[in-house]
Amino acid sequence: METTRRPRTIVPLFFAATLIAGACSSDGPPAQGPAAPPLDRLGEPLARVLAASDRALEAESMHMTFEISVEGSGEDVRGSGEADVSLGDEMRQHATFHYGSLPGLHGGFDMEMIMDGSMMYMRMPQMQGPGGPPTEWISIDMSEAVPGYEELIELSAGRNDPTNAFGYLQGAERAEEVGTETVKGIETTHYRGTMNLAHAITELPADLQRDMRLVMRQFREQFGTLTMPFEIWIDADGLLRRMVYVIEGEAAAAGAFSMEMSMDVTEYGNDFELDIPPADDVTDISELVGTEAA
Repeated sequence: METTRRPRTIVPLFFAATLIAGACSSDGPPAQGPAAPPLDRLGEPLARVLAASDRALEAESMHMTFEISVEGSGEDVRGSGEADVSLGDEMRQHATFHYGSLPGLHGGFDMEMIMDGSMMYMRMPQMQGPGGPPTEWISIDMSEAVPGYEELIELSAGRNDPTNAFGYLQGAERAEEVGTETVKGIETTHYRGTMNLAHAITELPADLQRDMRLVMRQFREQFGTLTMPFEIWIDADGLLRRMVYVIEGEAAAAGAFSMEMSMDVTEYGNDFELDIPPADDVTDISELVGTEAA
């Protein structure tokens, strides 16, 4: 059976790597997500994976938990967190991160991050005190600090967050069914396969493909690959409940490099409000970051 892929945009994977540097279900019945895709897409493992990716990308919002581990340059970084993410045109996200091990920081590292449109707010308790910011929070206007940020957001359909990995699944090359498993109380079917980021952009308009190819080239130069294995768990309603993907390669600066990200979607369509810090508790470092990045 031939699988038809829908046009879909994705965000460069370096946003996930940025989380490293900067950074299922409820007990009731399964949450309902967007309308189910056409049944003719559900006849084989690869089609089911692509359909689950579609549905995750079409969700208005979700709550998720995630774990990340990175090995390279003799270092071992491990972290976890959770996030409420709104997937509309305006980026809205509240996430917390905890790293039990991080080079140069004994005792771990914690961070809270809020994204409200292009404004990013961060709070890092370990950086308070002498030499740190004078306020509890710092903020960065990404549209000022990152050249081309608005274009990247437009290119990514506003999904500059951990859920971008669901868009990477649009580059799935193969998939096989592993079996059935329970994920946080929900019965799911487990699939395994490989995905290629270059394939995930093939149906974009030509001008956007050019932009994304530049990003892909930078990523390949940095990590040495565009292909990665993945595992995905899908419930009976076709909703993605867990995803694990691995990047392995030769990083330009660090040599052998491995990163594994695991994400559980515990709720679809959740309502949440952003608690923006008051202005007198925030130090804006947009100009400083922009100057350093120039």
